Amino acid sequence: MDLTKKYALVGENGSGKSTFVKLMLGLLKPNSGYISLGGKLIDNYTEEEKSQIFSTVFQNFYRFPLSVKENIVFGKGKDISRKKINSVLDKLALKKTIDRLKDGIDTDLMNMDLNASNVSSGELQKIAIARSVLASSPFTILDEPNASLDPIVERQMYEIYEQLFTRGSLFISHRLGALKNMEEIIVLKSGSIEATGSHQDLYTNNDYYRELYDAQRKMYEDE
Repeated sequence: MDLTKKYALVGENGSGKSTFVKLMLGLLKPNSGYISLGGKLIDNYTEEEKSQIFSTVFQNFYRFPLSVKENIVFGKGKDISRKKINSVLDKLALKKTIDRLKDGIDTDLMNMDLNASNVSSGELQKIAIARSVLASSPFTILDEPNASLDPIVERQMYEIYEQLFTRGSLFISHRLGALKNMEEIIVLKSGSIEATGSHQDLYTNNDYYRELYDAQRKMYEDE
C-alpha cells in the first residue's frame, strides 16, 4: 500500500473491513503470515510511532473529557490557530452547531447535555474527524464515519473528506457508490481481498464488484 494514495475499502457488512484495518494497525495479530510497513514488521513499531504515521477515526470514536477545541487539537500543542480550526469546522458543516453551544468552541464535551445542546452523535464524530484533519500524520483512515447517513449525503461527505485530506488516506464504506472516485478500490469478500483497481476497471472486469454496485445503484439515483 502506497501511503501517498487515496484508497477505498469496500465490501458488504461482515466482509471484514474493520478487521482489515485493525490488522493493518497491529491491533489484531494475523493467524498466519505477517504485516510490514516500510520493510519493518508492524509489531515492531511502538504505539507512538504508529500514531505518528496513522490518524484513524473508527465508528466508535473517542470523546476526550475536554473542550471542543481541546478535543480537536489534542496532542498537537497550541500552534493551531482558531482561524484554522474554524475553517475545518465550516467545511464539515459543523461551525454553526458549535457556535450555538453555551461556551462555543470552549464547551466541555463530557459535561454537555447532548439533547439540550442539539449536538448529535454524528456531529460529535465530525469533531473526531476535524481532529484527524488537523493531525500531522501522513496517512488517514476513516472507518465508515457516515454509516448512519442517507447514501447520497454520505457520498457528498466523502467528497468533502477527499478535499480536506490532501495526504494519503483509506476511506471505508459498505456503500460502493460513496467511494467510486478513489484512486484505488480494495474489494473485500468474506474476509479476503476479492479485487483491487479503479471503479471503471472493477466494474468492467470483476463480476462480484459489478453485481454489488448495480444492486446499490438505486441509492444514488441523482447520478
